[in-house]
Amino acid sequence: MIFFLILFLLPVFSSCQSQPLAAYSDYRNYFYIWDNGTARQVEYLPVKEFKINYNTVFYYDNTGILKVYRNGTVSKVGTRNNQLLAVTDNLAVIGSGSILSVFDNGKLSELSINPGRWSVSDSIVVFMDNLTGYFKMYYNGKITELEDALLENPVTGYTVGKNIFAYHNRFKEYKIFYRDSFYSPVTWGDMIRCSAGRNILGFWDNNDLTFKIFYKGEIFPVENEQPAAFSAGDDILAYILKGGNFRIYYDGKIIEILPFRPDFYKVEDGLVVFGEKSQFKCFSKGKSYTLENFIPSTYKYDGNSVVWLDQSGYLKSFYNGAIETITIEKIKTWDLIRDVIMYTTLSNENHVVVNK
Repeated sequence: MIFFLILFLLPVFSSCQSQPLAAYSDYRNYFYIWDNGTARQVEYLPVKEFKINYNTVFYYDNTGILKVYRNGTVSKVGTRNNQLLAVTDNLAVIGSGSILSVFDNGKLSELSINPGRWSVSDSIVVFMDNLTGYFKMYYNGKITELEDALLENPVTGYTVGKNIFAYHNRFKEYKIFYRDSFYSPVTWGDMIRCSAGRNILGFWDNNDLTFKIFYKGEIFPVENEQPAAFSAGDDILAYILKGGNFRIYYDGKIIEILPFRPDFYKVEDGLVVFGEKSQFKCFSKGKSYTLENFIPSTYKYDGNSVVWLDQSGYLKSFYNGAIETITIEKIKTWDLIRDVIMYTTLSNENHVVVNK
């Protein structure tokens, strides 16, 4: 593991190739954006709110105008009435009055002037267009009409993963969209329980009473009983059987993690964070790791990182199989955005650590 530590009190920082974005307000409420190893002061007055995805920082300036920082420049997004409704790793959904739009790859595109329900993931937006009566999907710069709602509700249920979308229509057909292709793993049936992540989707097939996993265009039956709970992430799916067995599907294999129910489990990106008899653990890239012999009261997980405060109040991190102490200084605040750790010390020094 390599950490890049940057102290934000200096105007210039050591530069690193292809570093993620970070943002913070200092003790004077000046707003900085850290980009590729350099901190840039972009606002002198306090900002109202900011959110970050892989390549863009979205924020409301002191007057309430929505702005974006991208590729080293700041620009306004539309009019003062624009609202930042959601930000994912690659997309942002923006509303202006009744108009719903998506910000993708530096471009703002209108989706509907009269939208109904909608959902967004890292690369997909699905929405009901009340004006045309169609349930639609935005993906890779294109809008596709999925189902006609002129007669009745066209979609009775759906789930949106990072790059995968599954829905159940009024004809009881179950369809999966993945990488510009549609799949119909179930010809007919009642509503299906499912969970979608990146490249993977788990679902219960009511026709043959089998728990199945759709992974990269193929379908694999994995259990003959319906799990009590299941959740998908990036190329990973964790589930608990009714008897309590805790299992993970990873790299084409079913891995028995515990023969009993965990204290808790949470799936995010490529990580599964869970508790076992008050031990704090995680599953990463095919292996289970014990992080602490207690469950921290404060922890966050994103990307391939888990960050928490230990019992001494020290900030610690797990990344790619290694546990590191980030700082033994007492800190005021900290955050984790993907694999970027930001923290502020009691003396108002702002630091960024990149797990890489």
